[in-house]
Amino acid sequence: MYLFGCVLIGIKHFRVWVSPSCPQLPADSDTRAGESPTEFKADLLRYMAAYQLPELQEWMSRLRKTDFSAIKVFFVASVPGSHRGPDYDKWGHRRLGHLLKKHVTIPSLLSPSESKESWPIIAQCSSIGALGTDPDAWMCGELRTSMSQRAVQPGDMPQPPPKFKVIYPSLRNVKNSHDDLLGGGCLPYSRRTHEKQAWFRNFLFEWKSDKRHRSKAMPHIKTYARVSPCGRHLAWFHLTSANLSKAAWGKLQEPKGKGGSPGLYIMSYEAGVLFLPKLLVNEPVFTLEGETVEGDLSCPFPLPWDLPLSAYGADDMPWVNEYLK
Repeated sequence: MYLFGCVLIGIKHFRVWVSPSCPQLPADSDTRAGESPTEFKADLLRYMAAYQLPELQEWMSRLRKTDFSAIKVFFVASVPGSHRGPDYDKWGHRRLGHLLKKHVTIPSLLSPSESKESWPIIAQCSSIGALGTDPDAWMCGELRTSMSQRAVQPGDMPQPPPKFKVIYPSLRNVKNSHDDLLGGGCLPYSRRTHEKQAWFRNFLFEWKSDKRHRSKAMPHIKTYARVSPCGRHLAWFHLTSANLSKAAWGKLQEPKGKGGSPGLYIMSYEAGVLFLPKLLVNEPVFTLEGETVEGDLSCPFPLPWDLPLSAYGADDMPWVNEYLK
């Protein structure tokens, strides 16, 4: 039996996804055998091929002979380059948006309050890139557009764009960490970048993980999710290496020439797994911890951070790496 594990690990605060057991396929299997219902195998092989490294060929050969059918999460990745035409929806935030539009439904009425407010998007990261001179330049523009995609159902009412909230440690968070200021060594956000996007301060929420006793462990994980306004349900969850940046998620490009197709420009390699309730629990949403119904044997989804979110205090500022100098 060959066990394949996709592991994403942070330096200070870690979170891991490990695949189910993936056995070797019979020797006479068809080349298309062993695919998962999420096409995880094909997406992973496409990602590895993008490195164009001879050293990976042996591993790719082994993966082709492995049965991935037990895997029920999606592989979402980024690779450097300008992606157009058939590659436009294969990488970065366009890939995530494509999957959400195909598989995610968001009930309009799970509680009275949710009929009045769109489900917010929560981003949690360990660094932030140059996001532009205003929120709509990228974060609340193309990135939010992709992350707010869903399958439209008959009778769905139009909803306002969801709020975008970012969990990122404040200076106070880091000072109170296990390692004092040294705890910020895994948070490489620069003062120079922050000063060019002062508006970003209004979107920030502190790192808090009291339920898991990890509030003093500074996070290096990156997670993205869409949570119901009441905090009881989860539409989707993404665990990834991608920080909140254009380099990681991609920036849209104008079409090339007359009749050309738009592009998505990405600068880095990233990899992550997308958890969707439709595939994992056969329900439209995940239930969050503390909200299980009596007699329900399904496990609540374990978020790595606390809800409700805790906004920065009036005097709080985001951690920047210059505090270590």
